[in-house]
Amino acid sequence: MTIKINNLINLLIIFNLILYHSVNFSATQYSGQNNDHLENSTETIDFNFKNKKLIDIVDMLTKIRNVNYIIPQNAQAQADFKQQVISYEPEDKKSINIKQAWDITTLFLELSGFSWFEKEKDLYEIVPTGSAATIGVTREPLPLYINTKPDDLPNNESRIKYVYYLTNLKISENRDDPLNQIFRDMSSTGAADPIILTKLNGFILVDKANVIASIINIVSRLDATGFRETIEIVPLYNVSAQDVAKVFDTLKKAAGEEKASPFIRSDTKASISYFASDTQIVADTRNNAIILMGRETAVSRMRDFIHNHVDTIEESGKSILHYYNLQYLSASEFLPILQDIVKTELQGSQGTQGPSSGPERRFKGVVIDAEKNIDIPPIQGPMDNETVRTPEGVKFDAKGITGRIRTGGNRLIIAAMPDDWTEIKKLIQQVDQPQPQVILEVLVADITHTKTKQISGTVRDLRLEQLPNGVGFLSSNITPVNNVVGATPTTLAQDLLRVISNSGTDTGVSSVSDLLSPGSLIISFRDPVTPSDGLNSAQNRTGGGIWGLLAILDQYLDLKIITHPFLVSLNNTKATIRQSIVKRQRGDAVPSQSGVISVNIDDIPASIQVQMIPRISSATRLNLQIAVDIDDFLSATSIDRETRRVETDSNLNSGDVLVIGGLTRIDTQDSLTQTPILGQIPFIGRFFQGITKIVTTTNLAIFISPTIVNPRFRSGLDRYTEDKMRNAASVLDDTIVYGDNRDPITYFFLPNRTANTNIIEEYLEQTKNMSEYQKEEIEAKINREENKLKRKASTKRNTRDRVLNKTQAPIKEDATDVIA
Repeated sequence: MTIKINNLINLLIIFNLILYHSVNFSATQYSGQNNDHLENSTETIDFNFKNKKLIDIVDMLTKIRNVNYIIPQNAQAQADFKQQVISYEPEDKKSINIKQAWDITTLFLELSGFSWFEKEKDLYEIVPTGSAATIGVTREPLPLYINTKPDDLPNNESRIKYVYYLTNLKISENRDDPLNQIFRDMSSTGAADPIILTKLNGFILVDKANVIASIINIVSRLDATGFRETIEIVPLYNVSAQDVAKVFDTLKKAAGEEKASPFIRSDTKASISYFASDTQIVADTRNNAIILMGRETAVSRMRDFIHNHVDTIEESGKSILHYYNLQYLSASEFLPILQDIVKTELQGSQGTQGPSSGPERRFKGVVIDAEKNIDIPPIQGPMDNETVRTPEGVKFDAKGITGRIRTGGNRLIIAAMPDDWTEIKKLIQQVDQPQPQVILEVLVADITHTKTKQISGTVRDLRLEQLPNGVGFLSSNITPVNNVVGATPTTLAQDLLRVISNSGTDTGVSSVSDLLSPGSLIISFRDPVTPSDGLNSAQNRTGGGIWGLLAILDQYLDLKIITHPFLVSLNNTKATIRQSIVKRQRGDAVPSQSGVISVNIDDIPASIQVQMIPRISSATRLNLQIAVDIDDFLSATSIDRETRRVETDSNLNSGDVLVIGGLTRIDTQDSLTQTPILGQIPFIGRFFQGITKIVTTTNLAIFISPTIVNPRFRSGLDRYTEDKMRNAASVLDDTIVYGDNRDPITYFFLPNRTANTNIIEEYLEQTKNMSEYQKEEIEAKINREENKLKRKASTKRNTRDRVLNKTQAPIKEDATDVIA
């Protein structure tokens, strides 16, 4: 009873809506008569203009048709309408009939954001087009059509209202409904949203007449019996929905088919594709499902194909989607090579390819892609449920955790038919094999040799009062220069072995030998007259002062920096070794938003970096491309660096040693200080000279030894690995303090002195056990495969025997009877 009442109410609403528009419907019929009269008229007018106002064009046509019009009542809309300018200059036909001019003017109004309709007989009203949310033509009483055929609708830009009831399709208010998608895609700009009549299974459209005619033409065909478009959701259980959609799209592009709308009927075209070109495939990654839209037969065919050949278990061999886990090759690097191998001879339009004949057959429709690494955005700030604590004494705050995570695999995803997949899999297995590796041992020797030679003297006058009027002299060439002036500078008669500090007191007196370089030879000459305490007193004549010094130095300094890294690299893969020394310095002062100025601490590295790319050409020979960068600090206190670089390319045998040298630099520094004239006297002049010569020789030598290591297919460690592990244990054993002492005190204070060597031994043992375990697993797998083959062979023999027994049973019975 309730359903009948609701249907009755809905019918009353529709009936009132029809009555409300009855006057306008009559006016539309009368207007149609006028249009028929105009269409039959042969009268033409000149209809071309440039920069003419739209209101003048409307005024001209209304006068010709002898009708009136009302301009927009809104002030802003009225101003826009009066200011609109139109230019229309057709090249072919400048004179047209009145009907054509009226339709073109209607188009001008629509393009300008206006529309007019016949409000009553011989009276038209111009209103803004508007939308569903604004007052415009959609709110005006427009001509109403109910289930009218599209061909019977006005073929112009005039606005109408249209009511349509569906017969076979089901209307829905869901925006993702196919019909709502058609309404959104085909409606004109600014048109009102359709009114969905869910209970009556219909809808109401308000738009241009020609647009509504196009929409109803499509909807009526979809709703017709015998032509049913369908949407089907196909859940997937064994493959990825995104991969399936990507494969089908790739096949369509390879076939040269353009993407078409699934709900617009097009003429039947010959297609080389197994599926209809207008079938649309959408991947629902959230639910791992495929959404198929198109003709019912095409959707059904594609659904069955996905169930039977795509969404199947990989081991069954029925799926066209396959994946292969690469063990030794990089998927992204191997992908273009494999694509070039399996691609068909002709790309794009494949319809011209003829059938394959003879023993050769090309791959058909194979699609290959590789997994790619995806960067996950970095994690900023401290991790949840954890407290980031700053150690005591540290004055900067913890800034949290910053990291970047890369996800992805090393698999190839291949879409191919079973026979093609079998051949491609064999090819991949043949190529994806363990590659030989190269052990690279590098020895970098940076040797600096400094040779210093020095001879210098310091001399003053003798206190024998030879020079008149208290004149004295001092020639000091020893570095540092002697300060022999005492607290009361009245004379130079001082002890040259004493150096007075800046304080001017005897507490600052030190010996000159403390200020010379180690290894210096000092020859002194005593003055028996000068007092040794440095006081010029007539009562103190005991002597003991020094009037001359001669310093001689011959010094050698050697600095050796030895770096001996080693690593293992794959063939044709860059290997990098870097060793750095970092100095820290104060950086720029940076003010913060709060006004606090902070000073950054910058890290200044000096690195030794060796980059090598080995390329194996045979079992025992390889090419080695090398680049060496060496940065050195010029001094212990300075951050200035010196950079040296070596690049070379060499062909070597496995085990050879490549020596890179020649980076030798010799710096010579000569220094001479002397007293004029006196310094040039032979022998005696040495006391009045200071001669220093420093020769610095820097030599850089690099030794590189590559060794080719073939892959091992049996358990156990390589000899090179075992040697390195033993060397590491030996180095750790040598660093143990009191390692050989066996007294109780050593055992008491150092009970675990061999813990490090024990760790290495345990690691070696575990590695050997793991290798043995892997060997056992491989042997067990081989045994399982052999047993499986044996069972299959046994089953075949049993089946054959049963068949033979059945066929030979009557013969045996007859033979028994004969014997009996």
